[in-house]
Amino acid sequence: MNKTNKILLFAVIVLAAVVVILGGVYYWQKFGSQKTYYAVYLDTGDLYFGELSTFPHWSLSDVWYLQRNSQGNTSLAQFSKSPWGPDGTIELNKDKIVWSAKISDTSQLIPYLNGSASELNSNQQSGTVNQPNGTSPAPTNQGTSTSPIAPPVKQ
Repeated sequence: MNKTNKILLFAVIVLAAVVVILGGVYYWQKFGSQKTYYAVYLDTGDLYFGELSTFPHWSLSDVWYLQRNSQGNTSLAQFSKSPWGPDGTIELNKDKIVWSAKISDTSQLIPYLNGSASELNSNQQSGTVNQPNGTSPAPTNQGTSTSPIAPPVKQ
């Protein structure tokens, strides 16, 4: 193989590597960077929502959870906004997990978890989004939902 062929072969290999790397970066930005949220129910009765990781241990990041106040209303609260200031990640004991489920990209919950819902943005200082309980009638301007987590009610 002469010198020109070696240089040409090297240039083709470098060009192919650059194309593969740029294609991978494009794919990651377009498809791989979308967050996938899961619901995780523990044997304590706690329900958490977040990005689930199973390696090297089970954990949830960007965590949200359901809390109920004394009037029976349920709210969706951001874990990192708790008074003790956690970083927003929970390490899970997999033996305590009753079930976990991927939340559909079309779920009504996704805009709130992503922080893109307008009601959520107006309540981000407290880190909670108020939800009506299952027994109270929905406000007439909010519509109705068959989802177990109703859309937030502005207060």
